[in-house]
Amino acid sequence: MREQKDLDADRVAALGLSFGGYWAMKLAHTHREQLAAAVNWGGGIHLTFPPEWQERSRDASSYLMT
Repeated sequence: MREQKDLDADRVAALGLSFGGYWAMKLAHTHREQLAAAVNWGGGIHLTFPPEWQERSRDASSYLMT
């Protein structure tokens, strides 16, 4: 991946709707150092995230990234 020197990782976020929400979460997992936030807006989780992750995130005190 090419480094993008004109982006500030403290201010970059990914926002995705529907299937884009899945990709926003995928980016949050694969490029966490380059994102300040990620929003999954209406994206599916039941078939895209493993049951173990769903269970841990259900009552978490903060958002789980992995």
